[in-house]
Amino acid sequence: MNLSLINLFLAIIWLALAAFLFILSQTGNPKTVFGLPFEAIALVFGLYNLVRWWSTRAAAAQRRRDEEAPRKPSLRRASDNQTAPDPNFIFTDPPQGGDGITPEKK
Repeated sequence: MNLSLINLFLAIIWLALAAFLFILSQTGNPKTVFGLPFEAIALVFGLYNLVRWWSTRAAAAQRRRDEEAPRKPSLRRASDNQTAPDPNFIFTDPPQGGDGITPEKK
């Protein structure tokens, strides 16, 4: 079973319970937990699951649109990122005389 369907199922159950408890509280003595009526708690759980169901559907639709959209080729060339090497860090060339220590030639 899909997770979004579970959230939709739970939202329907919680919202139906909230409606039932609201009708029940109108006809009799309302019950509360920590000062909150039971129907308010059930309504919050129902809305929470409804938002989760909607967000998973919206994310899946966005993912599908991203997969179906054609990819644009990159406007940058590989040579755009190449920079001239720093001459202080070129160790493959022979050292230039004058400033540094030059190897002795025998």
